[in-house]
Amino acid sequence: MAIFSWPVLKKCTQLACCAGAMVFLAAAPVLAQNAGVEQLKKELLSDTGFLKQLSQKVVRDYLIENPEILLEAQNVLETRMEAQARADQVKAIKEESAKIFHAPDDAVFGNPRGDVTIVEFYDYNCGYCKKSFPTMQALIKKDPNLRFVMKDFPILGQDSVDAHRVARAFQVVMPDKYRQFHEAMMLRPGRANAASAIDVALSLGADKDKMNRALADESLLQPFVTNGEVAYKLRINATPAYIIGHQVVSGAVGTDALVKIIEQERKRGQ
Repeated sequence: MAIFSWPVLKKCTQLACCAGAMVFLAAAPVLAQNAGVEQLKKELLSDTGFLKQLSQKVVRDYLIENPEILLEAQNVLETRMEAQARADQVKAIKEESAKIFHAPDDAVFGNPRGDVTIVEFYDYNCGYCKKSFPTMQALIKKDPNLRFVMKDFPILGQDSVDAHRVARAFQVVMPDKYRQFHEAMMLRPGRANAASAIDVALSLGADKDKMNRALADESLLQPFVTNGEVAYKLRINATPAYIIGHQVVSGAVGTDALVKIIEQERKRGQ
């Protein structure tokens, strides 16, 4: 075991202190520099403007390197928006149920007491409505428990408004022949307007004077306003559009698709 005398130990201690002092003095600039860096970091991290720019750059660089994530985000957003739109439609259908399914001015075809109701928003100048008309006829003929509600929705110009106004007047004057009138208008080629609608009305035996008196009644236009308000709440902006149960179906969807939805609604109601 090595034994140091106090004088020797004292001398070593003095030398060590001197050496430590020299090291500290040599490192002082570095320590000062590190302290400055730490202070700068603190200032930057407390600067919201700097952090915003930094985060924007990080996000931008990431998106440039991974552009496919934009498509993923768009798909997610569209899915959420579609889900929200469906939820809003279901809510609106419940709130406006009486106006949708039981409005007194709407014509009803098929079985008035049917267990499934289809509501159609239509325009006499809508090509897809005319294309879908045979589908409606086939469904009514095939399904004796189907109730079809027709909603005037003249959105394709003044000619459409005029033609639908004549239709409403004819429904007042000759309600028993309204289905024949509607069928004739749907099958008639060319653009529907007041003149063409009056021709159809007179061909079915309507009295001209009675038609003129009915047409003078401004209240004939009220169903158009009501149907427009309902359509707005349901986000319906084109024809044809159908409401079946709590679903809104747009476009000429075809017989098979409608039959499937009718079956689903019938099962849901059981």
